[in-house]
Amino acid sequence: MRLATRRTLPQGITALLALTSPFAPPGNAASFQKDVVVRVLDDDKVKLEALGTVQLAGIRTPTRGVPDCYARVPFVRARALLPRGARVGVSFVEGGGAEIQLADGTSVNAALVREGYAKRRLRKNDDDALASALARAEAAAKREGAGIWTTCEADREVARPTFVATFDDVDFKPAPAKDFGDAPTVVRSCADFSAYEDALAIFERGTPDVRRRLDRDGDGVPCPDLPHTTNRELYRFKKRPSS
Repeated sequence: MRLATRRTLPQGITALLALTSPFAPPGNAASFQKDVVVRVLDDDKVKLEALGTVQLAGIRTPTRGVPDCYARVPFVRARALLPRGARVGVSFVEGGGAEIQLADGTSVNAALVREGYAKRRLRKNDDDALASALARAEAAAKREGAGIWTTCEADREVARPTFVATFDDVDFKPAPAKDFGDAPTVVRSCADFSAYEDALAIFERGTPDVRRRLDRDGDGVPCPDLPHTTNRELYRFKKRPSS
C-alpha cells in the first residue's frame, strides 16, 4: 500500500506567501496588508486606495455621557494620525472592522483609545492581540484622566480660553474668491474638502442643493467636523449666522 506523500514548499516561499496572503490569521504580523490612505471619512472610518472604506475595529467615540468640559474632536485626531498618502498596514479582525497600523508600528485604534479620543468596544471573541492592546490603552487613559476620561473639576483648575482654534497640518488649497465655475454644483459631501474654510467658501456661494449637502442639520454651519485651515489669514470661526 502506497502512502501519499505531501509536498512542502521551501521555507522562503512559505514565508513570502504568508506576507502577501490576505487570509492570514488576525493578530499575526503577516496578516497586515499594505495600503495607502486616501482620506479619513469619520471618527472611525478611513478610505484606502486598495481596500476602500475600512472601519477601525474595537473602538467607539461616544457623544453622550461625556464630561461637559470635554471638547476634543476625534475626527481631527484621526486625520492627524492618518494624513493623505500615509502608508499603513491593515489587518481585518473577526467580528468586523480592522486594525490599522502606521509605518512605525503604532496602532491607530489603540492610539485613539490611549489618548482619550475613543473608548474600547467589546467584540465577539474579544481575546486577540488587538483586544489586549485596547484594554491596556483604555486602562492607562482612565488612570491618567486623558481626554474623554477627564473630570471637569480637575479641568477647571487649568485656566484656558473659552475658544481654542485648531490648526491641523492639512493640504489646504483656497478656492477662488469670486468665480467658482462648476464647483458648487459637483460637490457631493464634506469629504470633498480638507478644511472648514474651504467648505464655507463653497457653502456661501453654492446652490440650495449644495448648501443642504454641506449643512445636513440646517443650522447654518457647514461641515462643522472639518479642521480649520493652517493659514491664519483665512481662518474663520465656526458660528451660526445671527438671526
